[in-house]
Amino acid sequence: MPADSPRSTTTHHWFYFLLPSALDVFFITLLFGLSCGALGRLLLRDADIGWHIRNGQQILHTHAVPRTDPFSSSMSGKAWYAWEWLYDLLIAIIHQVFGLNGV
Repeated sequence: MPADSPRSTTTHHWFYFLLPSALDVFFITLLFGLSCGALGRLLLRDADIGWHIRNGQQILHTHAVPRTDPFSSSMSGKAWYAWEWLYDLLIAIIHQVFGLNGV
C-alpha cells in the first residue's frame, strides 16, 4: 500500500486527534495534583464537611430532608432547618462514588 493512500492519512489524522496537547496535559496534571496530591488536604478546610456528608447520607437513606436535629446532643429532636440540603445531597453522592478525595 502506498504511503499517501487515503487510509494512511485517515489513520494519522485519528492518531493526532487522540493525542493530548501540552495544555491538556498541564490541566490534567493540575487537576490530579490539587485533588489527590499534597495540596488535596488543603482544599478541605471547611470544618463542617463531615456534617454535610453525613446529612446528605441521611437524606439519601430516608429520601426526606430532616426536620429535626439528628446530630446534636443538646438540641436533639428540636426543630432544625437544613438550608444546605441540596449541597449536602450532592456531596454525599460524590463521597459515595469517589470517596473523600472526590469531595
